[in-house]
Amino acid sequence: EVACEAIFEMPTLLLAPAVKATVKGVLSAGLLYGFLLVWSLGETAGYDMPLNSAMAQLNGTLPSDIEAPHLTHTQQQWILILFYMFMSFWILCFVNALYQFVVA
Repeated sequence: EVACEAIFEMPTLLLAPAVKATVKGVLSAGLLYGFLLVWSLGETAGYDMPLNSAMAQLNGTLPSDIEAPHLTHTQQQWILILFYMFMSFWILCFVNALYQFVVA
């Protein structure tokens, strides 16, 4: 009964979950984009394929002993990646706590 009275006095509380979901969704997308930027700091290693070899690999006719291109990271870059992941988690938890504070 008290909860119903509170909602009638503050109808914007009904919008709070939608606003939270939207903010967290946009924030998560931005943090994911930033993570991909940090991940791409690594050096490209592996076989440098010309176009014909790349097409042959797509068709499955390239020998299997050739290493596919990939990113390699230094220890400093791994530390940066882990720090970014930790801080992204921290930011999302802060937004969740802020929502809880606003609603309470």
